[in-house]
Amino acid sequence: MRVGRPGAGIALASLAVALVALVALGCDDCFGRGTGEAPPGAERRVDTAAVVVAAGADAGSATFILDDGTTLRIVEPTPLDDACAAPDAVGCVLLADTFGDAVIWYALRDPDPLEPTRRLALPGPADMRDSGDTAVLGNGWLVALATPTLRTCDEPSPSLRAFIDRWGVARSEARLDLETDEIVEVVCRPDAG
Repeated sequence: MRVGRPGAGIALASLAVALVALVALGCDDCFGRGTGEAPPGAERRVDTAAVVVAAGADAGSATFILDDGTTLRIVEPTPLDDACAAPDAVGCVLLADTFGDAVIWYALRDPDPLEPTRRLALPGPADMRDSGDTAVLGNGWLVALATPTLRTCDEPSPSLRAFIDRWGVARSEARLDLETDEIVEVVCRPDAG
């Protein structure tokens, strides 16, 4: 983990001790776990994605330290879409829409079992926006697309648009690179749906 300042290990240890104390006291819902249902018309843009290495909570806020050295402080009632099994969020992949230091919305996902700190499988793309720079995933999230985006399938697609039209959301998945925060690959699943 790159934190970049002396004493960071002490801060991480303190955060970990506080988290263990909160969990021991029965505070496994301190992070405002919810469904993340977006109000009609709300966008869910992902501009930050990394693995949680430490987390803590106090009245009205949660703090997450990510494996890229970023620290996010999230205040209630920030919407959360939680699909991670870890009750303390450590080891989960945190995805967030940020505006400066403020977190507008965030999600927690179980890490990829084969590449837990490098890639994350997400729903397949339903569409593209911003002249092909942004994927609209099957769950409505907006995520940056790498140029080029690798298309992996036994049946070649001449373009990403052709891939989306052919395979759709139900028969594909997108793979997010946790270092670049971009969709770097889409994979067809011919046996699905």
